Amino acid sequence: MYLSILVISRTYKLLNRMLESIREGSDINNKNSEILCSWNGESEDLKKIKNSGKFNLKLMVIKPYNFAKNMNELIKNSTGEYLLIINDDVILDKNSIKKGMNLLKRNINIGLVGGNLRDKNNNLTHAGVSFNFLNSAYHFLENFTKYNDKFLNKSFIVTASTGALMITRKEIFKELKFNEHYAVCGEDIELCLDINQLLGKEIWYCHNFKGIHEAESTRKKFSNQQKNTLDKRRLERRYKSFLKDLNTKELLRIYNFEKTILGFTLRSKKKIYEGRFQTDFILTILINMIKIRFKIIQKILKIKLLS
Repeated sequence: MYLSILVISRTYKLLNRMLESIREGSDINNKNSEILCSWNGESEDLKKIKNSGKFNLKLMVIKPYNFAKNMNELIKNSTGEYLLIINDDVILDKNSIKKGMNLLKRNINIGLVGGNLRDKNNNLTHAGVSFNFLNSAYHFLENFTKYNDKFLNKSFIVTASTGALMITRKEIFKELKFNEHYAVCGEDIELCLDINQLLGKEIWYCHNFKGIHEAESTRKKFSNQQKNTLDKRRLERRYKSFLKDLNTKELLRIYNFEKTILGFTLRSKKKIYEGRFQTDFILTILINMIKIRFKIIQKILKIKLLS
């Protein structure tokens, strides 16, 4: 099997819409792929799921819902060489899967490819994940620019990507898995940190791997799926460990990326980010750049002292 598409769903309407976007926009078929769905919805809704593309669709009831546990079980049961992990509330653009796969296969040093997601008004909702000076994760430029801005029309390395849309190799999970200690969110970002730090592989944003994402459209309906403080603290500790282990070259990449984002914001017509002080507000970026620069100097001095 060439590709396994993995999705967790509890809403048949969203799942049907996502499946239809795959049918209309790709050459995926039951000979070269499979779709594994962890169904967490009502039992009576199972019969409402439409397999109009005649996909090799396998439904598995895995309860209770936990993204990491559900996804690890799907991965265990998958047979594809490559894995496409996708949210049921994503509507893929035409040829997106092919474009994401091409980037992943092009370079053995790439461990995972994330995509370009937008809302229905074409505002960017995700291109990648960065961390601020407090070690808190955020989606850079989220709802700040259009998804097809010139800056986003090329592929580049990012620190992490979202589990809403990512492609990787099955072999990655011989050594890693999603951290099941996360209750609501963060395991997708930690997986990216693990791939980079533990396997030495890069995380890439692919500009042509794209679609519409109604972010958290299902999560908002369930009180136990709101943002979790313990998850936030767990991810902050993980990034702190990740950052400490980076060499000067990797730190410089982060510094230069922050510099690029800063330049983008300064060239923007928007004077201030409303409610974005914790994310990519200009002052926040500057403080983070100072922090990264200080770590680079520390690393260089340490090397000189040991030589």
